[in-house]
Amino acid sequence: MSCHNKKLTVSQSTSCQKLSVVLVNGSEITRRCHNYCYYCDGVVKQLPRHLKRRHNDITEVCAVLCKIGRERKLGLLKMRNLGNFKHNISVIESGSGTLRVWKRCSKQSQNPDDYLPCTHCLAFYAKDQLWRHMGHCPLKMQNAFEDKNENTGRTSCCAAGRLLIEGSLLKTSSCSIDPEFKTAVLDNMRKDRIRGTAAGDALIANFGQVLFKRLGPHRAVDIQQRMRQLARLLQAVNSGDGVTSPFTLFDLIDGSHFDAVLDAVQQIAGVGVHSSGRRMYKIPSTASKLGHSLKRCAQLKLGMAIRQGDSVMERDANAFLLLHASEWQDSVSSVCIASTKLAKMNKTQALPSRQDLDKVRNFQTDRIQHLTKVVKQKPLYRPWRQLSEVTMTRMTLFNKRRGGEAAALRVSEYNQRPDWQASCHPEIVSSLMSVEKELIKRMDMVQIAGKRINNVPILLTPDVKTAMDVLLETRAAVGIPSANPYFFPSYSEQGHLDPYQVLQRVVRQAGVSNPDSITTTRARKYVATMMQLQDLTHVEMDWVSKHLGHSLNIHKAYYRQHTAAIEMGKVTRLLLQLDSGHSSDYNGKTLDKVAEEGL
Repeated sequence: MSCHNKKLTVSQSTSCQKLSVVLVNGSEITRRCHNYCYYCDGVVKQLPRHLKRRHNDITEVCAVLCKIGRERKLGLLKMRNLGNFKHNISVIESGSGTLRVWKRCSKQSQNPDDYLPCTHCLAFYAKDQLWRHMGHCPLKMQNAFEDKNENTGRTSCCAAGRLLIEGSLLKTSSCSIDPEFKTAVLDNMRKDRIRGTAAGDALIANFGQVLFKRLGPHRAVDIQQRMRQLARLLQAVNSGDGVTSPFTLFDLIDGSHFDAVLDAVQQIAGVGVHSSGRRMYKIPSTASKLGHSLKRCAQLKLGMAIRQGDSVMERDANAFLLLHASEWQDSVSSVCIASTKLAKMNKTQALPSRQDLDKVRNFQTDRIQHLTKVVKQKPLYRPWRQLSEVTMTRMTLFNKRRGGEAAALRVSEYNQRPDWQASCHPEIVSSLMSVEKELIKRMDMVQIAGKRINNVPILLTPDVKTAMDVLLETRAAVGIPSANPYFFPSYSEQGHLDPYQVLQRVVRQAGVSNPDSITTTRARKYVATMMQLQDLTHVEMDWVSKHLGHSLNIHKAYYRQHTAAIEMGKVTRLLLQLDSGHSSDYNGKTLDKVAEEGL
């Protein structure tokens, strides 16, 4: 939320009669905490009386005022929050004024960036408290078809609130393309009919710009993919029978067109029937991503409707969101999950073999040692590039990092790393074994931003550290553009090495028997699976999962593979013991201590 914090202040919007000191356009005044009318933008003391006297000719107002009890209270609450939300959006856009919030945070923060709206009632709350409110928002409870599986975590609630603000800040006319977004996303998109649809549709372009603001230019390819998926959906709907005039995505975000959207999603994802009789998709990931994108586009349309005061547009967006929450799970999401699981059934899990990993490691260490001497003596781009590739793959496989994380390492991150040996706590170091103390002296480390901006470490072995220092020293001599921020750059001003292609090239040069099995994902699954064979404590398993950059639950559910060897060896051994009736003879013993001759 971009705004001028010096002019924007926060005031609490309640029904109490306490005085509050606020800043309006830079001048300090003292008055009561009033609310803003959604229909005339006026400041009112008593909203029900104002609506009855001034706006009783509006259908929505009459529908609320004729009710009694709880329904009347909730209707007035929604209208009060609508007026305050519309006022807050105007304040955010202008950069000056008073931001009306429902509840201040404990620190009485005056920073407008600390407050976000609830997507159900539109009231502004402190962003660290928004998830608490959304868990029991009265307007959410009122909706009987609300998605019961909705994620109400802090991150998801804040993301939904920011998206609602972004949609409200969009203009009523067709999207004015941001020059940076056009250069990074639209100009680099494949020039075909799908690109024309994506760039020509105002809501798809607005959706792409919102993603660009949040993700940045380094995620331009992902933004292009999401926009092209929506464009393909729009083309599928317009190519259907009975369509006389082409729809825009803005037109499709409507309850009356929800079934047409579902049919188009199934057409794109390739719906079919499995041999077990269950429906499945050929491309389940596309259907899943379209579900998230359509929901975000509906939230953008809702924000635009509130900003423009268009009740019809607001009703259409809410109708689509209601149907999405009540039917998408059964119609699409459950089929996507089933398709993914059925596709993995009766298929071998090709983890890399120990022999191939040893070949790759020996090849990498020999090449690093040789190329380091060559580049140091005579810096030329070709050997420098080869050293850069083999160093990156060695660092990636040793740390079992995601490929994109190591490839995106920046020169500034490497240069600004602290002296980790000096920062180690003496008591912790004294408790380590002698070999572990020696490793602290030999190894180095750099921390980078991993998935979801988690802080993940990359350990640097002595040979990798030496090679990286040589690469850094000879960087300018081989002609790498100074504007390129990446440590492992391509020969351009903004690009870096492709981790997948580089790794495949290195493992094939190493002469392994199955190069396709050595990928960064399978290497991570390999280390997670091999950990089952060691008697690690819960704390030690947590160390490994944190190093890999994910939680322990993700480590167990997705990375640790239940291989055929464990099923046919360990589990079969246990079942044979039970089948023979000798299970009572081995009470108190581990499975490994069961005598094989007794089975």
